[in-house]
Amino acid sequence: MTETISFGLDLGMGALKLHGNQQSIQLISQVAVNNGPLVGRMLGLGSSRLPLRIALPSGSTFFVDSGAHDSGRPVENLSMDRFAGSPEMLALFYGAFTRLIQRSGDISQPVSIT
Repeated sequence: MTETISFGLDLGMGALKLHGNQQSIQLISQVAVNNGPLVGRMLGLGSSRLPLRIALPSGSTFFVDSGAHDSGRPVENLSMDRFAGSPEMLALFYGAFTRLIQRSGDISQPVSIT
């Protein structure tokens, strides 16, 4: 039987924290709606790394993590209702797991989140 990897999740106010036995990640809670091409924003003396782009199953796309607000239209949802499955919170959740996989490699076991 395959062992399950357990993660603790803290949606937080300033950052989403995901912590497991051997790996953890903190993703700054910046979310922006992807509202078109970024060509104009990339011109200048230097270009910084783009934030993570997350596409939801609904078809909506968001930028998450540091610099997201510079890359799209910022989502500033201060309502506590956002913790109940809002699209921007789902994008942050997917972003945290994406960053974790980028850093630590594929997760091949089943995952449990509390």
